[in-house]
Amino acid sequence: MTEKRVRKNLDLVYYMLWVVLMGCSIFEVPSIVLWAPIILFAVFLVYRLTTGQPFELPLVGTLSLLAFVVVYVLAYKDPNYSVFSWSYMHFHAVLMFLMGYNFFRSDEPLQEKFKKLESLFLVVALMYMVYVTITYGNYLLHPENAPALERHYWSVWYAPGTVIKASTGFSASLLFAVVWGAFTLFFSEKWYKKCFAVLLIAYAIGFNIATGTRLLVYLTPVILVAEFFVWIIFQKKKYAVGIGVTVALVALLGAAVAYVILNKDRLTTQFNGSIINRFFTMGFGSPTRWSYLKHVWENFSVTYEGGGVNSLTFGTPHNMWFYIYDWGGFKSFVLFCVFTLVTAVYFIRFLANRHVPTNIKFFIATLFGTVFVEFMVEDLILPLPSYYMLSFFTIGLFAGLSAYRPEGVEKRARRKKEPEKTEAA
Repeated sequence: MTEKRVRKNLDLVYYMLWVVLMGCSIFEVPSIVLWAPIILFAVFLVYRLTTGQPFELPLVGTLSLLAFVVVYVLAYKDPNYSVFSWSYMHFHAVLMFLMGYNFFRSDEPLQEKFKKLESLFLVVALMYMVYVTITYGNYLLHPENAPALERHYWSVWYAPGTVIKASTGFSASLLFAVVWGAFTLFFSEKWYKKCFAVLLIAYAIGFNIATGTRLLVYLTPVILVAEFFVWIIFQKKKYAVGIGVTVALVALLGAAVAYVILNKDRLTTQFNGSIINRFFTMGFGSPTRWSYLKHVWENFSVTYEGGGVNSLTFGTPHNMWFYIYDWGGFKSFVLFCVFTLVTAVYFIRFLANRHVPTNIKFFIATLFGTVFVEFMVEDLILPLPSYYMLSFFTIGLFAGLSAYRPEGVEKRARRKKEPEKTEAA
């Protein structure tokens, strides 16, 4: 067997292990879910050593993230969770960040590596779609076991009353399908992939309407307009057409929003008793949700030690930064803000890096954009740990690409070939 064939088989096994271990994490398979990411990280390190590819540690990003994780885990106090159950996802998030950072750091061509990233996120999107469908289907088949909380469903892996899943978490996970679908719809040249992309987007929207979850339904048109704008301007170079159509689409979206606001009462009456009614009665914001955030802000203190006082007495703040403040205290909040600033620097450098092609930039930027929006309006640490960890993998992707240089890839390839020439001589 040739060396090239061996490498190809090794790559296939490596990819399949990624899929299996990510599947264990996404489907939350009992027991293995707590270890899948660290096993994946071990597989990642073995693969890097076996193939002679580099492993680099971003010092500032890693230290700032680790500092936050250590302080938050030590400060977090909730009698409902063991130390392991509330810490494993955070330490695994660090590992996912490191794997994301090193994803493109190899001797493989950038576009070839990107194809693998695309396929990986497609598989992730499909696994989430299957997972949420099974969970929601179980709820419909067994309404007698439905939890008291509205739009919450019991996990199929555990006995009813143990592990609960919120529909907002499902909305977050299905954004992977929407992002992949929107990107493929414009950037792919293959018609069958475009058709499949439309099906993924339609399913994600339909599922969210069925469960009465609004954010993804509101975000999807925005994502599609953004994808079209980048595609027509930067890919097709049709500036006048792109700007004109984009302005028209934005105006159309604005008109639709204005129509809903002005006709809220009539639409509420018309769709009374329907799940769609929630989209009008709740509007484009949730007064209760904003009151939770306002309550945290009004009682904000640099001496606060955490413990979830706001969540347990007033309501959970639907914001990742305030959630961390509420449970981990002021120190945890500050450290997470520091990592946020580091992330912002990585992101700006990534967008400014002229060595990274537009299609790669926009795919990863759209992923991160949806993650950022979700972090702003949800607290997705405990409800959906796999999404939380994948978010840090996404951050690692653009952090690694922010420093990408083709010369570095060429140097690694030359260094790899030099020992082979010496042995042959």
